[in-house]
Amino acid sequence: MGSLTSTQVRGIPALQLNNIGTTQLNLIDVTALSTLQISGLNATGVANLTDTQLTALTAGQVAALATGALAAISSADVQAWSATQMGALTTKQLSGLSTTALGNFSTGELGTLTTTQVQGLSTTQLNTLGLTELNALDVTKFSSTQLKGLTATTLTNLSTTQADALTATEIGLLSTTQIGALDATELQGWSNTQLGALSSTQIGGLGVTVLESLTTAQLGTLTATQVKGLTSNQLNSLSTAYLQVLDVTNLSTIQASSLTATTIGSLTDTQGQSFLSTQIAALTAAAVGALDSTEIQAWNATQLGALNSTQLSGLSAGDIADFSTAQLGNLTTSQLRAFTATQLNSVDPTVIDALDASSMSTQQIAGLNVTGLSNMTDTQIASLTATQFGVIQPASLDAISTAAFGALTTAQAQALTSLQINGLSTFNFAALSETTALPALSTTAIAGITTQQITALSSTQANAFTTTQIAAMSVDQVAALIPASA
Repeated sequence: MGSLTSTQVRGIPALQLNNIGTTQLNLIDVTALSTLQISGLNATGVANLTDTQLTALTAGQVAALATGALAAISSADVQAWSATQMGALTTKQLSGLSTTALGNFSTGELGTLTTTQVQGLSTTQLNTLGLTELNALDVTKFSSTQLKGLTATTLTNLSTTQADALTATEIGLLSTTQIGALDATELQGWSNTQLGALSSTQIGGLGVTVLESLTTAQLGTLTATQVKGLTSNQLNSLSTAYLQVLDVTNLSTIQASSLTATTIGSLTDTQGQSFLSTQIAALTAAAVGALDSTEIQAWNATQLGALNSTQLSGLSAGDIADFSTAQLGNLTTSQLRAFTATQLNSVDPTVIDALDASSMSTQQIAGLNVTGLSNMTDTQIASLTATQFGVIQPASLDAISTAAFGALTTAQAQALTSLQINGLSTFNFAALSETTALPALSTTAIAGITTQQITALSSTQANAFTTTQIAAMSVDQVAALIPASA
């Protein structure tokens, strides 16, 4: 049969080719077979061909082989094929091969498969390929369908070279489970472009362990959109080194509101100083309290003005002391009035001294105890309105300095109640001015004056009472006033 002409060879039916003896089949010049005859060869027919015959197949004949016939060719034979023969394989042929049959190809041959050929492989084939065969493929040739269909195990089995070769487009297609299957070496091999391909949804779906598989430098390059994808759990679970590389100005107000005091306390001074006013307004009182003096005192007026009543009223005395005296003095009336009496009574004197006392609410003034009131300066006492003065606790009023009592204005003196007057020490009562304070006392307040207080007055002071005031005095008060005024 070796002397048959090409025409005669092409006349042999395909069925006959599969059934003639091996000796006779081996005498045929296979290059003379038509593609129709080749396509009719079954596994038996192909298996009877010699190595020489199989390696002699033309590109057209290779493309005509049935999947079953192709799978029957030994690894030695297919690995002897040229690039042209390999390039002739169709997607239909490749998609029909078992992973065992695919394993017959050399890693070099698998690595040279064209994009079309690679994309002809099913996700089932890709997910069941042996490690050697999988690592031979060019992952940049995978289709989006193939990429999405890869299991976490398959992603784990990719080589570092393959994982690092994934394009930005391909990375954008991966699920968080797939990304989590990549190891630290692979993730750290990604460029900024590759990392930048991750969507905010992908970022938000990654476990903290995966996030910290990146380098701190990589995490620091996250875009504003990517940072906004981080969940509150991620932000509050990141280790200090990773937390400190984030650009906190990229956080949304919702993210800012979720930051715990511990997380805030782990930030760098630069981060704490850089919060936007909208972010500051979203922080919890505990979070604001976790900022240190270096951070807070670097805030500008806009940042400081963003603090709300809820935040300020939740600060401890120590937290309030973190503000500079200038900042405390620049608090708006609304902000100042957010402080509770408990806070004002417990803060350091320097804090009280920095506040605009005249802007305090009557509730705040009424809530000041001996400590809180004694911490005020004489200047602050002098600035209090008559309304404020009138609500000071009688038990606290005597904490004001004698000098401050001596400087009381007419309006302040007129606001004093009988209980307030009654609680004053003789020293402080005797400090009241005969020109502005004593003559201004209301007839109601006069009732609270004790005889001891009257006897402590100088004659000039005793003579300062008006006839109306004297008329309102009791017999005992008048009896004490007569010798005092002599």
